[in-house]
Amino acid sequence: MKRISICLALATATAANAQMEVEHSGQFRIRHENYDIYQGRSNKKDFTTMRARLDLDIKLPEGRKFHISPQAVKSFGEYVAEIDDDGSADFNRTSGDKYDSPLEFYEAYAYIPLGEHSLKLGRQALSYGGKIILGNRNWTPSGQAFDAAKFTTTIGGGELDLVYSKVANDDNKIVNDDATLTFLYYKLKMGKSHKLDTYIISNNVSNDNVDGAGEENADSNSYGFRYQFKGDAAKFTTENIYQDFSNSENSAYNLNFEYSHDLADFTPFISYAVATEDYDQLYANRHKYNGFIDIVGRKNLETISVGTNYAFSDKLALRAEYFNFKKVDDDTLAYNQATSKTLQGDVNEDHLGNELDLVLAYKPTKMERIQLAYMVFDHGDYFEEQEQSKFAYLEYLLKF
Repeated sequence: MKRISICLALATATAANAQMEVEHSGQFRIRHENYDIYQGRSNKKDFTTMRARLDLDIKLPEGRKFHISPQAVKSFGEYVAEIDDDGSADFNRTSGDKYDSPLEFYEAYAYIPLGEHSLKLGRQALSYGGKIILGNRNWTPSGQAFDAAKFTTTIGGGELDLVYSKVANDDNKIVNDDATLTFLYYKLKMGKSHKLDTYIISNNVSNDNVDGAGEENADSNSYGFRYQFKGDAAKFTTENIYQDFSNSENSAYNLNFEYSHDLADFTPFISYAVATEDYDQLYANRHKYNGFIDIVGRKNLETISVGTNYAFSDKLALRAEYFNFKKVDDDTLAYNQATSKTLQGDVNEDHLGNELDLVLAYKPTKMERIQLAYMVFDHGDYFEEQEQSKFAYLEYLLKF
């Protein structure tokens, strides 16, 4: 009888597997970083992080799909907290001990086709355009994803996404109220050379303060468009955003222009960006546009950058970029990159500094990439500290 049950179970599993297809991919990244950064504080760090991520797509009948991306993210030698009965925390090693860092999920969603439309439900990355306002921040150890529902449809030859995301939920009483992100994003391709994106984003986070602490956030509405022309050699991109706020009569804007020209192995580029003093960076890949060293944020900031991508061979390439940063408003402080909090300095001085980013990438195989990067920031007259800030990293990435 046991043999019959086992055979029936195997037959059922085989029949089920015949109706579904499993595709997999993944990546392993290990990165050693060294910081010597002045941001109004002493901040010298030397540490190593790793990320191991597996992407599984389970394709079901009628076009349905289940996607899940478990990942292990940790810093070498980190400690984890274990809460005692009295509420106090004991900190335990995760290396050379029995304690482990938690396994998390980068994405976990269901994809449901609805004729010419589709619905994606669950935790998912939301990355659009140049990632100036909505990005996945995949350069960070964990990346950035949202608990969201996304409805996609085609309109007028383009694709429209309607997205609702719960950023914070007040049911657990940690925050004062729900915080939500809602947006419409329309993508249109006009022939082979032109692309146009338009969007409206509502970021409802005014009550997203833990236990009422911290500065009051502002609900914001963002109205933007992104246009890109790509010819045989020339490429021009502009993305421009206007914002208004619920708790202020002020408005804000962010203008971005970038031009590059492909000269075979050599691709020079130049960019200009300005963000006014009330601009909200939202969920951008700000690291990409304001220098890898992450000192100044895209708020009350004017940026001019020039650089080049140079391919020595199919396996070896260099990216070099030089930034000049200035304040926009004379009476407002500058802002930090990661936190959007003010950077202490002389409000009467406009020049924030210059930054040089150098990234050397080597691909020994199609699956592997090794990056060596060095960044240096020369502080402008705005900062009291005139010593250079420096950042370097060595990274190994394996993708399959």
